[in-house]
Amino acid sequence: MVTASGGASAARVVIVTGGSRGLGRVTTDRLAHLGYVVVLSYVDDQREAESTVEAVLDADGSAVAVRADVDDDLDIERLFVETIELFGAVDAVVHAVRSRITSARLTEATLDEFDSLCRMNTRAAFIVNREAARHVRTGGAIVNLSDSVNRSPTSAQLAAAVARTTASRVAADGFGSFISAVRSADEGSRSISGRIGRA
Repeated sequence: MVTASGGASAARVVIVTGGSRGLGRVTTDRLAHLGYVVVLSYVDDQREAESTVEAVLDADGSAVAVRADVDDDLDIERLFVETIELFGAVDAVVHAVRSRITSARLTEATLDEFDSLCRMNTRAAFIVNREAARHVRTGGAIVNLSDSVNRSPTSAQLAAAVARTTASRVAADGFGSFISAVRSADEGSRSISGRIGRA
């Protein structure tokens, strides 16, 4: 665990999965600037996570980096437990891990590739959203983001976003409305669902 604190103990707390890269990094920086304590998760690149936390600290914000694999349910349970132990509650969750896609044509794609896509895009979204629905306190928010590096999302990327949205709906059933969005590199964000918060 890598931590940095700007001393805002009463601040709202947000978990950002994939919070040290791409759209997740942008989200981390923005929420820290707005006064949130940011708990960002990472898997492989500890150096990038440390750099992100240091940047938040330099800007007088508060952040914690926790290693947690989004498609491992025990890792995600631990992520929420550690967050609540440190800060007392979770006010928001942003699932910003980049969707995995395959460049293969449908006729050439293998079942192993398909299983891998389902694990990252659907299973991971379900796990994160389920824990979020269990722990985010009343009045909080759950947001799902899909990040595309292309000018326009491909059909595979849009399918991944739909899969993530479906998993989110199932996991957050009874929680309230939610946000799920897909972003292309040059076109900005397009919301495809509404705001999340307990009903």
